[in-house]
This record gives sequence, C-alpha cells and structure tokens, in this order.
Amino acid sequence: MTMTTMSTRVGTVELTGSITQPELRLRVPLDAPLPLDGSRTFQGWVKGLPGRAYDRSTRSWTITGLGFEYPSEELAKLGLWIDYPQNGPLVGYSLEDLTAPMARHAPDGFGLHIRPRLLGKDLAGDLVGWGAVWNKDEEWFELPHPDATVRGTLRTGVVWPADTLEKSLAARAPLPVTGFEAFAAALGSAPDFAALGGAEALREWLSFIPDWFGMDLFEYQSLGTLSIALGHRLLADDMGLGKTSQALAVAAVLGAERMVVTCPSVVTGAWKGEADKVGILVNGAMDGGTTLVVNPKKMKRDKPLELPEKGIVVVPDSTLVARPELVEQLRAWAPDLFVYDEAHRAKTLGSKRGTAALKLASSSKRTIPATGTPMFASPSEIAALLEMVGMLGPLFGSRDEFLRRYCTQDPFGRFRPRRGALEDLGNQMRAHVWVRRMKTDVLKQLPGKFRNAVALEVPLTEYRRAHKDIAEKIQEWIDKVMSETGDAPTDEMVAEYSKGVIRFVSKLRVAAGLTKIDAAAEYVRLHDTAPDEDGLHTRPLIVWFWHREVGASLRESFAKDGRPFAVIDADTKFEVKDQIVADFQAGLTAILLASIPVANAGITLTRAQDMVLAEQDWTPAILAQAEDRAHRIGQTENVLITSLIALGTLDEHIQRSLEKKGHTLGAVYQTGSNVAVLDNSNDDLMSAADVIQQMVDELIAKQRKKRK
Repeated sequence: MTMTTMSTRVGTVELTGSITQPELRLRVPLDAPLPLDGSRTFQGWVKGLPGRAYDRSTRSWTITGLGFEYPSEELAKLGLWIDYPQNGPLVGYSLEDLTAPMARHAPDGFGLHIRPRLLGKDLAGDLVGWGAVWNKDEEWFELPHPDATVRGTLRTGVVWPADTLEKSLAARAPLPVTGFEAFAAALGSAPDFAALGGAEALREWLSFIPDWFGMDLFEYQSLGTLSIALGHRLLADDMGLGKTSQALAVAAVLGAERMVVTCPSVVTGAWKGEADKVGILVNGAMDGGTTLVVNPKKMKRDKPLELPEKGIVVVPDSTLVARPELVEQLRAWAPDLFVYDEAHRAKTLGSKRGTAALKLASSSKRTIPATGTPMFASPSEIAALLEMVGMLGPLFGSRDEFLRRYCTQDPFGRFRPRRGALEDLGNQMRAHVWVRRMKTDVLKQLPGKFRNAVALEVPLTEYRRAHKDIAEKIQEWIDKVMSETGDAPTDEMVAEYSKGVIRFVSKLRVAAGLTKIDAAAEYVRLHDTAPDEDGLHTRPLIVWFWHREVGASLRESFAKDGRPFAVIDADTKFEVKDQIVADFQAGLTAILLASIPVANAGITLTRAQDMVLAEQDWTPAILAQAEDRAHRIGQTENVLITSLIALGTLDEHIQRSLEKKGHTLGAVYQTGSNVAVLDNSNDDLMSAADVIQQMVDELIAKQRKKRK
C-alpha cells in the first residue's frame, strides 16, 4: 500500500476544460515557498511545468501539462487541493483519468491526432515516438497509423480508438512479391544497356516502351522507365538527366488515361511542352485527351475546375496547399498516375505540401515523386518521400523505426544523420525504392563542373548595424519574459524562440549580400559578354541571388553600368520567364540575373558556362540545383561557378554548414556532394537556428553577469 504525504493546504487547483483538453487553474500565492523545497517558490515550480500559460491581467497561471503520471498524489505533496467541477463534461473524472494522452482518428482519415492532456507535451511525445509531429496551432500530435504500434502491439500509455491496432498493422503490411524486385533494382541503377548484358538481352523489356513515344530516350532513361514500371517508385536521377521524359514514358508504358503533375509554378509550361513533344495525347491510352495547366489567378473559389475526361492536369504545388478543395476534386477525378516534380519541396514531415501530396497520392493508382535531391541534409527528408509512395511502413515499419535507424535527435528535436547507418540507407533505397544515376555515370562525355571562391574584405558597417538591431529585438524578448515570470528564459524557451525567429537570420543574410553588390558588379564588368560576329553571346553570365533586396540592388547596379541584362525573379510572369529562357538559350542575352528560389529548378540554361553566386544558401542541394541549370544534358563546355564570400559575415557560417551537409549526402548517394568552397574542416556545424540561439545565450549570460 502506497502512502501519500499530505502537506498543509497552501492553495488549490481548479479543474476546468474538457475531456480531451483538461486544464488546472492555479490558486496559490506565487511567492509562497514549496512545502518540500523551501528554496523554491510556486512561481518557479509552475514555470518548470511542460504546459502552462500566464494571464497577465489576473497575474495567474493555467496549467495544461503537469509532467507526472499521478497528479493527485504529487499535488497533495505540494499542499494543493483539487477543486473538482460540480457540473459540465468533467464531472466524475479524477485527474488520473485525464492524464494519459488521448488519440482519435483524423477526420480526413490520414493518421491520428493525439492530445497530450495533463501528462504534458514532453512526456506524451516520449510515448508516441519520433514519428509524431507537433501541431502548434491545434495543440496536438499528428501520428501516422503505423507509428501507433511497436512490435505488433499498441504503444502503452495512450488512450487509443478501438480500431487503431487493425489500421496500424494494415499500414505496415509487406508489399506483394512480384518476382521482379532484383531486376527492377538493377534497372534503376544501371547507366546503360551494357551494364545489363546489352540491348539484345533487354529487347523484350524495351518493347514495352511504345514506338509512338515521340522522343529518343537515352539508354539510362529507358532502363529507369522500366524500373519504375516494375515497382520502384522514386525517380531520383541526378539533376539535368531528363526526369520529365522518363515520367511521361512511364505513363505511356502503364497506359495511364489520367495523369496529375504537381510542380513548381515556374515549370508548369515546360510540362505541357514535353507532353506535346512526346505525343502522349494523340496516342495510346490518352489519345484524344488534353492538357490542363492550372493557373491559380484564374481560379474561382466557388467554381470547380473543368477537368478533362482524360489527359494531364498540371498544377503548381503551392496551389494544392492554398486550395484544399482542388485536392479533393483531383482525388475524385481518380488519376491513374500522380507525378510530383521537384518532390523535395514536400520533404518536411507533417508539412502542408506533404499532406496535400499524401492525400492526392492516396487516390492515385501510382505515384512517382521526381527529384534530383531526395535528401538535403537529413534522412528524415527521405521518410516524407517514402510515405508519399506508400513504402515507409512496408519497408521500415514506421516513421519512428526509420528515424531511429538512420538519425539521432539533438536536444532541440532536430534529426541529425546517424553516420554509420547512411550507407545502409543508400543500399535500401537502391534495392527497393529509387531509380538514381549520376551524370558522371551516364553522360561520361559531359564536361566538368568547377567551383572557386572569392573571399571578399567588405565594409561591415551596415552588417554590424543589422546585427545590433537583431540583438536589440532579442533583448526585448528576454526582458519581456523576465517581467512576466521573474526569471530568465529557460533552455526550452530559448530553443523554441530561436526556431521561431529564423527571419533574423534572413536579415543577416540580406546584410551580408548587400556588402557584396560592388564586388558582383565588378565581376560582371570584367566578364567578356561581347557578342560574336553573328551578334550572339557565346559566353553569357548568370548571376544568382537569393533575397529580393539583394536582387534589387544588383539590378540597380547593373543598370547604372548600361549593360543589357534579363531578370528572372518572383515578379516574372510565367510566359515572360519562358521567353527569357528561350532568348538566353538562343544567345540573345549577355547577363541573366536569376533568383535561386525561383529559377533553380525546371529550366535549362546550358548556353552558360559561367555563373556567379552573389549569395549563399544553407543547403548544398539547393545550390547544386542552381548550378545544374547549366551543367546538364546539352552542355558542351566546362561550367565554372564562382562564389562571393563576404568575410566577417554569416557567409562563413553558411560555408561550414555546406561542408558538413555535403559529407552526409555523399554517404547516402555514395558520391561527392560537397559544394562548400572554403576550407572549414576544423569548425563545428552551425544551423540558422543555432546562430540565433548563440546570440540569445550570449545576451542572457551578459544579463546574468550584470545582476551579480
């Protein structure tokens, strides 16, 4: 028999709320010492709880998470009596009845929603595992059905709906065995026919690609098409190897009548052009169909789209997020094939893009994510793609099992690569999931790609001013927390705040970019952009930037020099962008000023062999995508990429990040993926959130030192 230590009554907690979201209103002098620890006050105690909210008007606390399993006993030890309601939904419930997290099936059928209840978010998160994603707005965990079970039984400590076990085990069921698994894997990795015995040995299989298909595929493209048709589901060939052609060839082989393509808005027109080129709408199963390119600006919310009887619907992925009703309409259309071009844009587990893609994939007979960068920095990004194609549960069990196998988790909940497991991940993907060949393997004559850095000594006055402004905003937040709670922010609060103000890092990046305007302009002046005797530019220059402010300054600087240039940025209309690309490829443009987030995917700029990165990015794959607008099929010259690095700014932190992430990608892909251009081998990795957290920690330490 367990004896509960009762302390003298100090105050009460009033039980309110609902069965799924119970709350406790604390009624106690906040400066009163704790009965069992006189060195601490109730104010300090409540601040340490996992779920609490402070009402400044009443100067009182509401507790939503206690962080222990037997709340009645623990509260009694503190001298807090429980004031139970006399009416309402909680009549007859004890605190113990309301402690365990409670799950329900999501109304749309995709996974489970789990309320932490009085156990609190942190301990509830431990119970539901790494596969859960916290929805801050709704205050619940979102969990895929496979993650509800461990070794065939439901996770303990959670109140589950009655049919959860059945749904979870069904989602983990192994894929049917076809007998073609090893052959599909070999096809998906082979660079040419010779690797599999030659064209004669493959003749019967190659006959499945119809003669009417209006494009002569490279050998590796034919092999990739067959691999996907035989069961592999992720088209992950290196950037610039023609994944669009392969996806359309897969549609032809499968006899798809209805096909949905979602992609960045900048490439919707390119998909229509490719479909017309291969003749898929005048032959085969789609004969007589049409291509509908969805223009969000012409859509009316109260009027559904008029979808073709058969054919291809091309829709920007941003539109799927903004128009949930369109997702439902496309699901009802029941596509035979769903292709997500640049699918890495849905790499974040639980993201709105990813959720929209999952819903559409669930109503399609086949789904093919296509991306040359299936992983940017962490294996967690591959998990999202595996879910999209329905292979995460059957191959790896659950999100949680996948993440624990290939990742570690840092104190702030971020998934880091588990170095020793990355080679195994690559092997699993090759054997069961992806089609992936590198340019160096399949286009042996493709010229090289060379990177170099120009380290710039730049004036830092404006950069330091931006740094100071950010420090002042952080200090305002620290002061606010201290005025409300009487103490400095906790480590948990600092971590959460740092993740939520990444915009501060953007300001530092902009400031770093602006220090390099003069250097970029000088580089352009020195580049030979003079036309040849035919009036064409044989060696045009691409200048890449990231932020709007930096692009505007570059534009202004170039205009002052009087040299003609073209611009692709967020304000460039689809049809104008297509014409700019066509003019560039025709040699009519000397200088192209291009936005990395807008133009780093889906377009071909092989006329260029020189480019300047006026700004950096944290992610190697994003920079590689920009570089590979020129380094792809059709390039006949070496490509030279020059990165401008402003010393003494955030550029140096970004270089450290690029180098570390490049090593991670190389372990999975078994290739060199390092795009860093400075030697930072002795430095630690710093992410964007780490930069802000370091600033916060320094300011808190400085404040504590002053108080002493």
